[in-house]
Amino acid sequence: MLTDQRLSEVTSTAPTVESGLSLFFSRGKGRGHAIPDLEILRELKQIDSGVDVQFVSYATGAATFKAEGHSVVDLALPEDNSFVDTIILAYRAIRDLQPKVVISHEEFGALVAARLAHVPSIYIAAWLPPTGSVAAESLTSAEAIIMIERPGIFPSLPGLTARPEYVGPILRKMKYSLEDRPRLRNELGMEHDALAILVVQAGGWTEESAPICDTVLSAFLAVRRPSKRLYWLAGKDFDFLQKRTAGVPGVEVIEYCTPVERLIVPCDVVITKGTHQITLDAATLGVPSISLSAGLNPIDDALVPRIHNNVALMANAVDSLVLLEYIDTVTSATAARPPAWTRSDAKGAERAAAIIVETIRRVVTE
Repeated sequence: MLTDQRLSEVTSTAPTVESGLSLFFSRGKGRGHAIPDLEILRELKQIDSGVDVQFVSYATGAATFKAEGHSVVDLALPEDNSFVDTIILAYRAIRDLQPKVVISHEEFGALVAARLAHVPSIYIAAWLPPTGSVAAESLTSAEAIIMIERPGIFPSLPGLTARPEYVGPILRKMKYSLEDRPRLRNELGMEHDALAILVVQAGGWTEESAPICDTVLSAFLAVRRPSKRLYWLAGKDFDFLQKRTAGVPGVEVIEYCTPVERLIVPCDVVITKGTHQITLDAATLGVPSISLSAGLNPIDDALVPRIHNNVALMANAVDSLVLLEYIDTVTSATAARPPAWTRSDAKGAERAAAIIVETIRRVVTE
């Protein structure tokens, strides 16, 4: 664990050498990697404004960096990328751009490519792969392993050069809080006493692969409240969901929203497909969430039920009446729910950035 004293030493020490370029490979499936990586970059710049970082991604990840105004090298891979293709394209990017360090958020092919190119690497993720897997092998030469979770969930691995360092979850610095709820409801034209539901399906799980629309829509229609709203943050399913919900009163389908808390804060509950980052966001704000997992991501299925303010369910075990019962339960409390973490706990991005800076300074002087 990165202690506060060590964190202070890293952040207060001026760089003594030119650190050169670092390629930051961010897994492109969904937005759950790009969003925390942007938080880490902000902290990197706070620690050392001279740090030169270039994002590398693909699919939804690359689109997210572009939408947030950041330069990205797009590998043009599909959402479910081939491991071999990723190694080849990552190696080409490393060969062409000549970085001093490769940073990889859950992109194991980039670690292999860095090793082939004799470039030091740093691994970031909320989980560790199982012993004996190809992914586990790719970690053996990493100069630093940064776990953006708490210890005790995934077993450590034998044969690692670096010991995993647990920095805690990456909690975004939000632009809005529950204090902004009345104002945001007014801006959305929402009645102050309306029951408001937000669905965030995440970029990686479409209605084709993980359907929840019929269940959610039926539950919403069954809500016995004089005023109710359903907002659906749809991503690539925007056209499909617009057609599916056409003519249903109180339903609005939105393709993209940044910052997403502008929609989370005015709502009473967030429904997800069991994805980690958006569940963290809702919990950070003190808004309850219900996750409907299709069982397609065992990592998120291990992490999400541990998040405060979340009710973790399996989508194929839930019908509209069951979902409605949970909606009624989590929205019945009259007092505002406290955020899941205090400000002093929200140092995951800062700690991760400090380890990256510390590692870069070390390897470029060796």
